[in-house]
Amino acid sequence: MGISFLRADGIIQVDILAGAEIRISDAIELIEAQTVFAAGKKRPLFIDASKLKSMSRDARNHFGQKQAAENVTALALLTNSPVSRVIGNFFMGLNKPIFPTRLFSSETDAISWLNSHLNEK
Repeated sequence: MGISFLRADGIIQVDILAGAEIRISDAIELIEAQTVFAAGKKRPLFIDASKLKSMSRDARNHFGQKQAAENVTALALLTNSPVSRVIGNFFMGLNKPIFPTRLFSSETDAISWLNSHLNEK
């Protein structure tokens, strides 16, 4: 499904594996990992969803819940494939994240934008 880690710059990164189909169990696992890496702080979140194949409605809804936002200052989604861009736009349109969220086709641009959200509370 994906690999999560805390980058040296304080950004939580999730790399979705090629062909991943995110289900509710995966969404729960990703949010639990995000909570561990946040270590009680709000942090920016970078998700490389460029190789994502699909995401269930239950998973999208879970990502849109309050628990998913507890440790996030901002979310940058790398969506440089047509499928991942559609999923990203669908998520943003239906789930209305309560933190700043943007889609990017460049990891460098995404990380630069997230750096401006590092010290938010």
